[in-house]
Amino acid sequence: MSVRAAQALYHRLIPATIRNPIGRFRRGVGDRVRRAREPYPLPPARLLRNVQLTPYVKEYLEVGGRSAATIIRTLGNPTRVLDFGCGSGRTLRHLRSTGWQLFGCDIDADAIAWSRQALPFASFEVNASEPPLPYADSFFDAVFTISVFTHFPPVQQDAWAVEMARVLRGGGTLVVSSVGFTALRAFADTPANLAALTADGMLFIPGDDRFNASGMFHSAAGIERLFSPYFRIVSHTERGLDGFQDLTVMERRTP
Repeated sequence: MSVRAAQALYHRLIPATIRNPIGRFRRGVGDRVRRAREPYPLPPARLLRNVQLTPYVKEYLEVGGRSAATIIRTLGNPTRVLDFGCGSGRTLRHLRSTGWQLFGCDIDADAIAWSRQALPFASFEVNASEPPLPYADSFFDAVFTISVFTHFPPVQQDAWAVEMARVLRGGGTLVVSSVGFTALRAFADTPANLAALTADGMLFIPGDDRFNASGMFHSAAGIERLFSPYFRIVSHTERGLDGFQDLTVMERRTP
């Protein structure tokens, strides 16, 4: 019997009232083991929920590790690197051995305060909901931003694209994750939504006041229209990040 078949049988035979507490207990034990093994502290559950909507360390470590591996393959050998929207260091913690000068910023002051104490190999700053970031012009060789432009409303998309260009040196690299048709078909698959994304290149679906509750979807054409005034598109790979989010690599045009 395959693992998937065994899981399906388990779900049929064991009621959720028994299965769910067992699952939570098992995950809790696994998390305690992972916390004991990690060389640097791991965030408390409340900060984990802010980033991934679950309190579990396994997801934080695995998703961050896969994202970091992609960033390392993509960036080459920069000196100063910014994680824009770093949260509680889910990706940055896996970059500590690269030799890069690591910086992270986020609107979540609690996450930044925790990161400053827990991840001393990087420098962290709180940023406002609108530009500018607290860095000088052309300060970075590379910037990456994961699951951030996926939530900005339309006006902020343009403002933050300009700000990414400001803090990057000419020839520097910007890596942006986005969600496109794959995610739209998974979460909001209506003919009207698909037609709008195809026609406009961007589709914003608002949620509640939480940043992660709203979704901005981009096609490849929408990404190019947003960033091409300041960047040359090097590559755009559908599902290029973790098999779900699209990944765009760009080079800062010389100002």
